[in-house]
Amino acid sequence: MKRMLRILMYAVLGFFTGIVISILAGRNDEFNTAGIYQVTALVLLVIAVILIVLSVYLHRQLNTVSKDYTKYMDMDSYDVYRYNKFNDLQVVDVLMMVLSIISVSIFIILESNFLLFLLAAIVFLTALWLSFAHFGLLRSLYPDRRLPKPGDRQYAEKLLAASDEGERHVMLNGLYKTYQLVQAGLMAGIILLIFYSVLTGESQIFAIIVIGVLLIVAHLKYSIEIRER
Repeated sequence: MKRMLRILMYAVLGFFTGIVISILAGRNDEFNTAGIYQVTALVLLVIAVILIVLSVYLHRQLNTVSKDYTKYMDMDSYDVYRYNKFNDLQVVDVLMMVLSIISVSIFIILESNFLLFLLAAIVFLTALWLSFAHFGLLRSLYPDRRLPKPGDRQYAEKLLAASDEGERHVMLNGLYKTYQLVQAGLMAGIILLIFYSVLTGESQIFAIIVIGVLLIVAHLKYSIEIRER
C-alpha cells in the first residue's frame, strides 16, 4: 500500500511539474493555458474516481477482518494491521477529496461544460460522504474504547484521551512534523507563486495574501495551544 501511494504521489507531482514547464515554455499568444487546465481537471477527476474505488475496497477489507480477526491473524498482528490499514484509508480519503475539489474548482473557474462540473461535484460529494462513513468504521475497529462520534466539537481531545500513551506519542510526533512541513510548504508556495506571477504575467497576489494569512494564523494557533497555563 505504501508503495502504491508513493507511486501515486510521484505521478501527481510529475504531472504538475510537466504542466508548469509547459506553461512557462509556451508563453505566447497562441498558447492555450485553459486547455491544459481542462485536461488537468479531467486527469485529477479520473484519479479521484480510482481512489474512491480503492477507498471502498479498503473499507470492506477492514470491515471483513474486524468482524473476526482470529481467522486471519493473532491479536498483536491485528493491532498493527488495523492501525496501519485505517491510516492508509485516511490518506486515500484526503487524496480523493483534495483532487476532486481541485477538479471542481477548475471547471467552475473555466466555466466548463455543466456536465463536467456536475460529474466532478458528484465525485467530490461521494468522496466527502465516504470520508465521514470511514470515521464510523473506527468505532467498530476499537469497540473496547470510548471513541468520539464524527462531528463532535471535542473530537481531537476525546480521541487523544481514548488512546494509550504510546499512540499519543506517535500521533503528536506526527502532527508536529506535519505542522513543520505545512509551514515550509506554504512558504515555498508563496515563493513559487511569486515566480509564476513574474514569468506568466498572471497576478497571484490574492493567493499569496491568503497563504500568508494562513501561515500567520497557523503559527499563532500553535503558539496559543502550547503556551503554559
